Formats: sequence, structure tokens, C-alpha cells
Amino acid sequence: MTQPEAAAPVEEPAQPELDIEEYTTAADQLRAQIEGALEESERMELSTEGLRGQIAQKWSTIHFYKNDGNIVRIKPYPHDGISSRTEEFYFADGQLILAVVEDDGSGDRGKEKESIDKIYYFHEGEVVNEMHNTEEEEYSIRKSDGERLLQEAAEYM
Repeated sequence: MTQPEAAAPVEEPAQPELDIEEYTTAADQLRAQIEGALEESERMELSTEGLRGQIAQKWSTIHFYKNDGNIVRIKPYPHDGISSRTEEFYFADGQLILAVVEDDGSGDRGKEKESIDKIYYFHEGEVVNEMHNTEEEEYSIRKSDGERLLQEAAEYM
């Protein structure tokens, strides 16, 4: 009597390696597309009063922008007279793909990439690229502000 043969292990196909440059370019194009369509987007405003202390202390108002029922952009605004720093979060299919940090975010929206203070690129919940146009160094336990931004975006969603 022969023993039945064991099934050969099925190998999962390897995930293709992410081309960071190509992904960054695509994320920049999506940001430009979202910014270009903001006037047509559905905008919701949320006061931070009553939200978790860390958010309420930092931000006074948060704007959410939706296209076709999906959030595509979130921008929190600081309290008057406290700060002018803003953050912008851009989403595709419910996933954070890009975050922009402006030390003086009171100016024009949709700035050219070269004039933005900091940009963080995300793919599948991980920081995959950063671009800084400031001399400011990051001193934190985490790898960068990118991880904090990822957590913050998830909380807003």
C-alpha cells in the first residue's frame, strides 16, 4: 500500500518592489488633481471643541473634502494667534498617500512641490519617502513626523 503524496507547498507570488520615484510622482499628480477640483468637492467643517485634548489644543477647525462620497483631503487649521502651521492629508481609496506640512500654511493652496516645507509619502500604511525644504532637524523616538502624521490621519478618518 502506498502513502498518498503530500501536496507541494504553494508559493505566494512575490510582491513587486515599489518604485519610490514613480510612486512619488503619481502621488504628486494626485495631490494636484485633488487641489484642482476642491471647488467641486463636498466640504465639511468640524470644530475640534469636544475632541480629544491633543487635537483640540492643536487645531481649531478641520475641513474634510469628499469626491464621490470618499474623503480625498483633510486639512486642520490652528487656533488664531497660536500658530500658522498646517497639515494637509491626501487620500486615495481611503488610504493616506501624502501629507503636507507647512510652517506657514495660511497662504495659497496647491503650492508647487519645491515651495512646500515638508511632504511625506505613504504606501500601505508605511512612510515610503520624505521631502524637506527646511533646515529643521527631527529629533524624536519615531523615525520621523511621518509616523505621527499617519496616526493622526487614521484618527481623523
